[in-house]
Parts: sequence; C-alpha cells; structure tokens
Amino acid sequence: MSSDKTHEEKHQEVAGHTLWNLFGMIAPLVVALFAIPLLLKHLGEERFGVLGILGLLIGYLSVFDLGIGHAQAYLIADARARGNENMLPDLFQTSLWVIALLGLVLGGGLALSADYLTHSYLEVPAELNEEVRLAILCAAGAIPFAILAPCLIATLEAHREFRLVNLIRIPTSTSYLLAPLIVLPFSPTLPAVVLAMIAGRILECLAFAVFCLRRIPGTLSGFRFQGRLCKRLLSFGGWMTVTNILLPLMIHGDRFILGTLGLAMVTFYITPAELIVRLLVLPRALVSVLFPNFTEGFAKGHAGLPELTAHSIRLLLGAMVMAGSLLIPFGPWGLEVWLGEEFRLVSGTVLRWLTLGIVFLSLAYIPRFLIQSAGKPWITALLCIVEVPIYLTLAFTGVNLGGVIGIAIAWCIRCGYHMVTLYAVATPQLPGFNAQWKTLFPRLFCGLGMLAGLLAIPDPGGFPWNRLLIPLAAVPLVWFGLFAKEERTLLLTPFAKWIPSKA
Repeated sequence: MSSDKTHEEKHQEVAGHTLWNLFGMIAPLVVALFAIPLLLKHLGEERFGVLGILGLLIGYLSVFDLGIGHAQAYLIADARARGNENMLPDLFQTSLWVIALLGLVLGGGLALSADYLTHSYLEVPAELNEEVRLAILCAAGAIPFAILAPCLIATLEAHREFRLVNLIRIPTSTSYLLAPLIVLPFSPTLPAVVLAMIAGRILECLAFAVFCLRRIPGTLSGFRFQGRLCKRLLSFGGWMTVTNILLPLMIHGDRFILGTLGLAMVTFYITPAELIVRLLVLPRALVSVLFPNFTEGFAKGHAGLPELTAHSIRLLLGAMVMAGSLLIPFGPWGLEVWLGEEFRLVSGTVLRWLTLGIVFLSLAYIPRFLIQSAGKPWITALLCIVEVPIYLTLAFTGVNLGGVIGIAIAWCIRCGYHMVTLYAVATPQLPGFNAQWKTLFPRLFCGLGMLAGLLAIPDPGGFPWNRLLIPLAAVPLVWFGLFAKEERTLLLTPFAKWIPSKA
C-alpha cells in the first residue's frame, strides 16, 4: 500500500469483496419473499408463529457468543499482519473449545426450558403441545451450530476469503428456507420443518470447518487450548458483546416504547421501520470487509489506512444519499400503493425521518469498526453505555410530544449523535486521518444537508411528479460532488473497455 497503484488495487479488492457480501446477504431475502408465504399457507398461522419465535430465539441466543467471532477475526488478522501465523492453530482451537462449551450451555438451557416454553410461555393449543415441545428440542440442537458458524466465517474473513464464504453461504442459507418446503408434502409438522432447517445449518458449518482447517493446518494436532489466548478472546469479545447487545436495543427499542400508544401506532411505525432497517445490509457488507483490512493497517503502521477509510466513507455516503433521494420524496407514495392511504398519512412522515436516521447510522459503521480494529473495543462499548440514557430520554420525550412521528424524529437525532461521537472518537485513533477531513467534511455536509433539506418539503399527496428531478439531480451531485477521482475510476473500471481513451 505504498504506491498509488497499490492503493487502487486495495480499493478494488475491498469493492469486489463487498459486492460478494451484498449478494450473499440479499439472495436469502429474495428467496424468503417466495418461501415465507408458502410456509405460512402449509403450516398455518399457529405453527408458523411458533416457527418464527424459534427463529428469533435462535438468533437472539447467538448474540451471546461472547463476541468470540469478532475477537477471532481481529486476532487472526493481527497475527497474520505481524507474521505470527505460527500461533493461529492454538488460537483457532482455543476459540473452538470456548464456542463448543458455550453452545452446549445455551442449547442445553433451551432444551431444559422446552416444557416451560410450551405450556406456560407460548400458550399453544393442547393438540400442538407435543409437536411444539419436540420442535423446541430440535431447535436447541441448532444452537451450537448457530454460534459456531459466525466463528468459522470470521476465520475465513480474516484470511479475506469473502468469495468463498458467500459461495458457501448463499446455497446453505437459501436451503434454510427451501428445505422445509421439500419436507412439508411428506410431514407438515414443526419438528420435521425445524430438522430440515437445521440440516442446512449443519452442512454450512461442515463446509466452513473444512476450509478453515485447510487455511490453518495443525489445528487438530493435539490439545492446543491456551489460557492466555482464551483470556484475550474473552476480553476483546466481552466488550464486543456489550456493543452487540446495546446497539440492536437502541435500533429496535423504540417500537416497545410506542406500545404505550396502542398496537395500532406500533403497526404504523414498525412497517416503515422494518423497511428502512434493511438498508443496513450495505454498511454491514462493507465493514465486514474493512475490519481485517483495518486491523492489518494498524498492525503495519497505518500505511494507506487513512486513504482507505476516506475512500470507504465517500462510497458509502454516495450510496446512502442516492437511496435517501429516492425514499424521502417517494417513500410515502410507495406506502400508499403497497398498504393504502392511511399508511401514507401516518407512516409517510415516519419513513422520511427514519430514512435520514438510517443514513446517519450507516455512516457510523465505519468509525465504529475502525476503533475496534485498533484493538480498542471497550471504547465503542462505553460510548454505547453512555448513549443508552440519552436514547431513552429522546425516545420518551419524542413519543410524549409527537407520538409516532415524534419518536421517529427522536430516533433520527439519536442516530446523528451516534455518528458524530464515533467520528470524533475515531479520528485520533488513526494518525494522518485529520488531513482527510479537509475534503471529507464538505462532502458529508453537502450530502447529509441535502437529505435534511428534503424533509422540509411537504408530501403533496398522489404521485409526486414534481419530485422526479430530485433523484436525477442527486446523480451528478454524488458523482462529481461526493465522489473523488478514486471512486469514479473504481466504478468505471468494469466499463473501461467501452469508454474511449483520450488520444
């Protein structure tokens, strides 16, 4: 990364890996659009509801992986950058022991609570009691694999095997939804469906494990558990766990606070909120690629790291501004077409404010992962702890003053605060990054200011023909104003053979 050519190659690599991640994240969502209605039709509302709760439960329990996956990705990338690859077999086996023990504890806990969940918590019909109990026991068997998979993925991502990860993840994650559809004609019961879904999890873990062992030979040669490595994993991962628990609570907690206004208001809020949160797929795809690159950059004396960070911010800013220039003017009309006029009247303004908030939140991903890749996850955890009372104050004030729209504005303000504080704290962590702010700040001010200005334009009702110029005007603004020459060159590279060169 010492020359311009090296910088360009690095940027192209990051962009290519990000596209693979995007494809891997979006493909299952597309399959879900077709699979979920069929599952609902064949299982019925009660069985499908239980299946949804089990899916959420598995996902929630997997958050309590003590941050081992992120910690492992950091330690592996750092060791490789410093030439300490001889420690990788010990590190990998140590993390596997920790994850195995944790998976058994959480899975065993879910299995032991199967009777309570069936008879006391879920309140299912008597004829489904045994079926639901068996389904919970089957789901308990999936917990170790649900926790192991992110650990294995992190290992491969630390080796920058993003293409390989997604070539495995796409078919296995889609099978998670398709396999139950194959089973349903033969056995339309919850245990059969859950077992079919678990089969995809197991195959995914086996595939990831095979390639991890190829990348880290010697892992299985004897007992390699190291207490000092376990301490480093738990220390780094523990702080990551704090962040990973508090951030989702602040992203989704407002809908629980809205419950004081009644379930109807929750519906008018949660519908646009669920749509907007899907935009986080873009920053998540990017930062999972940046994390090992950032870690390597810090290990090698920050060479090229300020440039890579600024480049990533400009790309993400341009993408989110384009998304915002479509959603803020046309989002309310889209809600009316999809769900009816009442949703436009109530949820339209909510959608517009949440759009600006999600842009703030997306841009905050880069400084958060930059701080963590510097080996300081406690900083982001402490910032989240400080932010929780600020978030709660804003949320309750918003809901009391403005109801569903008030809490959307409060959420947007909280996301803006989150972004600003993370950039303020991250900048000193990266020597040389201050110089990048001379060009970054005007771009951020221009892009975010444009989106904030769009909120001042009232929704006219009907199709907003007079707003078609907004996304059209945003294209040259993003291309010439927000992007630098590096981003324009990167995006034109695939089309270079069709672009005539200057004589």
